[in-house]
Amino acid sequence: MQVGTAAGVVGVAALAGFRPADAVNIPLQLYSVRDDMAKDPLTTLQAVAKMGYTQVEHANYKDRKFYGYAPAEFKKLLADLGMTMPTGHVVFGKDHWNSTVKAVTDSWKHAVADAATAGQTYLISPWFPWDKKDLDDVKRGVEAWNYAGRASADGGVRFGFHNHHQEFVEKIKGQYVYDLMLKESDLRYVCQQLDICNMAVAKVDPMTWLKRYPKYFEQLHVKDLDKTQDVSTTLGDGRLNIAVTFPTHIPAENRVSGAALDELKSQARTTRELSRKYKLLFTQDGHTTGSVTFADALGLLGPDAILSHATEFTDEEIATLARTRTRIVHNPSANAATRRRFQLVELLDAGVTVMLGSDGVAPDRSYDMFRHMFQAMRYHRFYWRDTNVLPAGKVLEMVTVDAAKALGMEKDIGSLEVGKKADIILIDWWRPHMVPMNMPLYRVAYFANGNDVSTVLVNGRVLMRDRRVLSVNEDEVLTMAEREANAAIARSGLKGLVETPEGFWGRSRLPKQKP
Repeated sequence: MQVGTAAGVVGVAALAGFRPADAVNIPLQLYSVRDDMAKDPLTTLQAVAKMGYTQVEHANYKDRKFYGYAPAEFKKLLADLGMTMPTGHVVFGKDHWNSTVKAVTDSWKHAVADAATAGQTYLISPWFPWDKKDLDDVKRGVEAWNYAGRASADGGVRFGFHNHHQEFVEKIKGQYVYDLMLKESDLRYVCQQLDICNMAVAKVDPMTWLKRYPKYFEQLHVKDLDKTQDVSTTLGDGRLNIAVTFPTHIPAENRVSGAALDELKSQARTTRELSRKYKLLFTQDGHTTGSVTFADALGLLGPDAILSHATEFTDEEIATLARTRTRIVHNPSANAATRRRFQLVELLDAGVTVMLGSDGVAPDRSYDMFRHMFQAMRYHRFYWRDTNVLPAGKVLEMVTVDAAKALGMEKDIGSLEVGKKADIILIDWWRPHMVPMNMPLYRVAYFANGNDVSTVLVNGRVLMRDRRVLSVNEDEVLTMAEREANAAIARSGLKGLVETPEGFWGRSRLPKQKP
């Protein structure tokens, strides 16, 4: 599978069960730099190559030329820069189709021939000019697709379609237009280039479609949209958020010197510069005594940096975190918080923003944030021997307003206010462990659990209502998860780790496991 990016610098390696190896090459869609390409294609392509791209996807084919270059010339220009163009966009329109004789016109044959000459293996149409509100016209358009696909295959390229959001909004007789398109298309000759950002605009889940039609999608488009207007923006700066990470260096535990230390510092600074350039969160995991001082000296800290599994800071390092306004994630269920103390009270008193997090799923932890709220309160009250430490209200803030602030999203989420996204959960109060219905804030923090959540809204869209998931087929997901987990355990030869260990019963502690 191939993944293209628009208005960004990174892509997605694996979705819906596709292996990372299927997505090694990530081309840049030249529409991302369309203004620069219009002014000076050569200089722009030189800059793209310098950024590290080895493949591009074109969005400009006019008069049998790519950005003013003949196909063979453009192929050589790219080759001289160490790049290729495996895919490109050309709208397959009604002028390319003779419905009377059911055959493509010479103009489409020329597009196919020029794509092959330029080195393309895919020729993608980014628009559907037929009437998407008329079932018969949709069928006529897809029939034309199938013929275009045959003609493209005869010319040595694969024909495909690039969706927009309309195909997931408009319906005919209760079916999405995109459903009808896929059902009418001939898989032998027509593939799909799935634009997951356009799907986000339509508020539909790409995973649902990838699972429903697993054989149809051969390319993904990964891009982002500005939060305030319908224009592309840097990936991670709009509606789709990503983060950049770099391994944490702990000087006392991993002594590095000389050229190796210089290289480590160079890589760390370069990674941090990229995160700031593209306005992405920067994350590090496992900070402890001495590592914050090292990170501060390299300029890695700041309000757009989040440190997780952080423990046992010095007083000076807590002051550094407050000064740099670096954010912290507290994972009370993680092993790191068991082996070393996390100084939550000291950090909060110093003014550091701390959010609460889980540590994924394992036999001794979960994604249930109610459980982590309760565990955090007990964890810190036991250390201080004080039941007034970490009030329930503060813990509730750590999973709402403080979490939003730590993620740099406090203007969008974290509280119910006019202008913010409607991210809401409803809790079923009529349960034995929640009754009587007094002191509601205390009951949410102390008694509620994930199974009490009855309804979930994300940005106003209802994803679950009355415990029924609406966005995906829950039974299918659970079945797939069970199957894939068992398969992964079998492949890795780790089946013994899921069996009940020796010493599980009747002991004060487990014996040390054999390596």
